[in-house]
Formats: sequence, C-alpha cells, structure tokens
Amino acid sequence: MVPVKLANHIRSAMQFRLKARQLALVLLTVFIVQGCRENEPKPHLSELEKLPAATHEGKHTMGFLLNGRAWIPRSSIRFGAVTQSIVSIGGGGEVDGLQVGFGMNINIYPPLRISKPYNLAQNDTASSSMSIDDGVKRTLFCVFEEDAVLEGELLITHYDYQKRIMAGTFWATFLTESCDTARVTDGRFDLLFTY
Repeated sequence: MVPVKLANHIRSAMQFRLKARQLALVLLTVFIVQGCRENEPKPHLSELEKLPAATHEGKHTMGFLLNGRAWIPRSSIRFGAVTQSIVSIGGGGEVDGLQVGFGMNINIYPPLRISKPYNLAQNDTASSSMSIDDGVKRTLFCVFEEDAVLEGELLITHYDYQKRIMAGTFWATFLTESCDTARVTDGRFDLLFTY
C-alpha cells in the first residue's frame, strides 16, 4: 500500500503535468493563431492614403500624387530660409521606378500670404519646376521648367514664425512638347524652416 503522502504527491505531480500540458496547448494555439494573423494580407492602401497627413506641426513631411501615383521624398526635403525673401520647397523621390525631382519657390515680399493661394502659373510671386528621369539609363528625361506650368496653386495654410513651421497644400499641371502632361494633385507639406 502506498503511503498517503506519496499518493498525494503523485496525484499533485499528475495534476501539475496535466495543467502544464493544457497551458502548453493554449500557448501553442495562441502562437499559431498569431502566426496566421501575421500572414493575413495587409489592407491595401490607396495612393492618397500613402501620402503623409496634411498636418501643421513641423513634422518635416511632403508628398503629392503624380498622375495619380504617390510621391514622397526619398532624399532630404529642401526648405530654404524664410528671411531671404524666397522660400524654396522640394525634394527627390520615386514613382513607378522613375526618379522625380520637384521644387517650388515663393517670393515672399512682405507680407507672406496665408490662406490666400499663390498662382504657380503666373511666375510673379511663386513658381514650380519638376524633372522626371529613369535613373542611370537616361532613356527618359523630362524637365518641366517654370514656364511649363499650365495651372496650379500653392496655399500656405499655417505659418508660425516662433516655432519655425510652415505648412500648406499645392497642385499643378505641367506640359512640354517633349513629354506627356504631368499632373500634381493633393500636394501637402509640413516643414520646419531656418531664419
């Protein structure tokens, strides 16, 4: 006959093993379910959803749609000093394997216009230019100078001199004889500037 203490110990050990197996089974199930969730397809983002949000917090972001495809700078964003009477905004990025350089200049003869659009096609107070090429192959090269802007607007929606923040929106249509029409839509920027 097995002593009572030994029987209790054996029963306790068996219960512990059973609980350990149950716990292991629960953990294995959780890991399997989690692994399946990681393999689930990610929700498809629209081209517009790929752009940074239109904020005014100095997040140093910029982006637009070029003929419906998202453009976000891959290299550094250019942003010139506000006190030099010209503000330059731009950067380099990629759309469908093509290198796209984009820039805008604003002549900020006082006062700077907030919430009143600058006409990018007039070239008197604001202008824009863009280049598109296929990288090292150089079989495609389009340059849209300031006079290639058929229409377009730049709107400064937020300007905080103390916090050095300038934010806004823009759009433009470019056309030259040698290249297809380029449409820049849903443009936005939220940048920190230097004095």
